[in-house]
Amino acid sequence: NDPRAATYLGSMLSEGKGVEKNARRALAEYERAIALGSAEANYNAGVLHLFGSGGDVPANPRKAISCFETAQRLGSAEAAYNLAVILGDEQSPFYDPAKSADMLTFAFERDLPSAQCLMAYQLLTGRSRGQDIERGLDCLVKAASQKNPTALVVLGLLHLLGIATRRDARKAYACFRLAAESPLMPEAACVQGFMDIAGLGTRRDVRSGAKRLLRGLRQSVIKHCTAPDETPWRDGTSFRRSNIWECFSNRADSASSARTPRRAGSPHHVFAKEGE
Repeated sequence: NDPRAATYLGSMLSEGKGVEKNARRALAEYERAIALGSAEANYNAGVLHLFGSGGDVPANPRKAISCFETAQRLGSAEAAYNLAVILGDEQSPFYDPAKSADMLTFAFERDLPSAQCLMAYQLLTGRSRGQDIERGLDCLVKAASQKNPTALVVLGLLHLLGIATRRDARKAYACFRLAAESPLMPEAACVQGFMDIAGLGTRRDVRSGAKRLLRGLRQSVIKHCTAPDETPWRDGTSFRRSNIWECFSNRADSASSARTPRRAGSPHHVFAKEGE
C-alpha cells in the first residue's frame, strides 16, 4: 500500500532497469499507485500513454491528458508543462490555447526550468502572448541558472552574437561548456569544440576542441537517429516532442532581423514579430 514503492517499481519495469522491460506490468504498478493518490504515478502513466510502448501499451493521447490533468491537480509542475505543450499544439485535436497558457503559468510559477524556457520563447517571439524581450531574457536566465541545457545554448548564442545583450564570447563559452555537460544537448559540445579550435572566448586548443567537436557530432547522430520524435493522434495527425531549441532555430527560415544579417540557425530572429 505504498504508492512510492509501486511508482518506483513501475519506473523500473517501464525502463528495464534491473528487471526485464515490461510496459504492461509497469502501467499496472502505476495504476496501483494512482489509486493511492500518487501524482508521480499519474505523470508516469501519462507519459507511457502519450508515446506508447510498442504493442504492449498503444499510444493514447486522450488517456495521457487525463493522467496529466490529475497529476497537475495533485501539484505536478511537470504534468502541467506537458499539458501546456500538448494543448498548445495547433495541429492537435486537443488544441486549447487558453488552457495551455494557464498550465504553462502553473509550471512556471513552480520554477520548472523547461517551463521557464518555453515562457522565454513565447515572450521573445511574441508567440502565444505579447512580445516582451526584457521579461523573455529574464526567463531564459532563470532557466539557465538551473542548468537547463536548452536555455544555456540559446543564452550562449545571444552572448556570442550580441543580440539583446552585450557581445561577450567568454560568457557564451561558459554557457556552452555547462550545456555540453548534459547528454541531452550534444550540439553544445559541437559549438564548444569549435570555439576551442578558434580560440573564441577561451584559450585556443585545437586538439581538445577537435575531440569535443567529433564527440558532439557522434552523439548528435545517435540522438537524432534513435529517439522517436512523434506519436500518432487518434485522427492521424501527430504530436511532436517539444524541443524549444528547434523552435528557436526553425524560425530562422522565415524571419529576419534589422539588427544583424540573418544566419540560418542563429537566434536573432526571435526578436522579429510574426510576418516580419
